[in-house]
Amino acid sequence: HAAVSDVGAAVFARYASCRVEAARAQAACALLTEADEDASADDVEDTDRRERLQTACAVGRRGVSAACGWVASALQDCAPKLLALQNENDPVVVDATLEEARVLVAIAGALVADDDDAGETPEVPLAVL
Repeated sequence: HAAVSDVGAAVFARYASCRVEAARAQAACALLTEADEDASADDVEDTDRRERLQTACAVGRRGVSAACGWVASALQDCAPKLLALQNENDPVVVDATLEEARVLVAIAGALVADDDDAGETPEVPLAVL
């Protein structure tokens, strides 16, 4: 059981770290390129991203203590960046920081609440309680 817990926490942390960095990069790239967006492709990508997030968080719940620790640490690292936005004039930094915060909140929410796509009320999983 301990091995599954360790692996689950490691997989979750790797996914979450990569997802946060990808979000920052995508926000900066979108602002710099001002590319036209394809709404239908974005919908498919959002659905895939949500499914990957739910899967990663389900795996993370196998090592819930370490996964929650990673989220808490990541949020603590992001907080000073958010506070610094008061004096930030670079729109790339602003968008990347806001996207990082949004993704971290989404990860935290998915970690502590079961997927609600089934039409059920999201609940905190027993593994977290």
